[in-house]
Amino acid sequence: MAGTWESESLVSELSPRDRRALRQILGQLRTSVEVLALMGEDTISRQFEAVLMELRDLSQGKIQPRLLPGESQHPLSYGWAMGEEPALRIVGANGELLPVEIVGIPTGYQFGAFIQLLLQAGRVRAHLAYAVDSSIKNLRCDVRLDVAVSPTCAFSPQVVRLSQAFALANPARVFARSIDVLQHPAVMDAIDAVPLLTVVIDGVPRAQHLGMLSADGLGKLIREAEREVRHRGPDIHHA
Repeated sequence: MAGTWESESLVSELSPRDRRALRQILGQLRTSVEVLALMGEDTISRQFEAVLMELRDLSQGKIQPRLLPGESQHPLSYGWAMGEEPALRIVGANGELLPVEIVGIPTGYQFGAFIQLLLQAGRVRAHLAYAVDSSIKNLRCDVRLDVAVSPTCAFSPQVVRLSQAFALANPARVFARSIDVLQHPAVMDAIDAVPLLTVVIDGVPRAQHLGMLSADGLGKLIREAEREVRHRGPDIHHA
């Protein structure tokens, strides 16, 4: 199992101990990982740009940040799920955008989830149970997994990492997006608690789950939402 790293501090406050742990963890990367960062002009974006450069150095160049300014006309800035900055995407080994988007700077506990995503993209992969993996690969509809999170919630990273693992298992059908509610007040005003996972089938919200869940539980939630898509309206099912 890949090493983990969680912190309650902002990512801009890496201590010497944090740096030593990250250097060891990032040493597990087998391939280079390009991070696309659609940045704003706010202070937290500027701080995180510096952190990305530090991660590059700690990984001995295997993490390769590529900064895109907010409202960029660069081709890579198009097609993002929310179209808002700051946001992060990862480029795969073959130059393709991986089906994962992080909306908002990953601070606090979400920074640990970001590090785990880098490890997965760098071929240190989490393995899903065979039955779950098979069911995800046989999906007939496009699925987006939206996870509303908070950097102060210790339960959010597990749901984020699980949704990302599902997306990486079937990039043709599944897209995972985490949204920091503290950086997006409109999202925070629309929900009561985090982590809140919403299963979106072909662009329509179909199911929700509040709190942590297992890989089997998420696979079942997706399969049930897909089965019901032909018979339900735009309202959603709460797990």
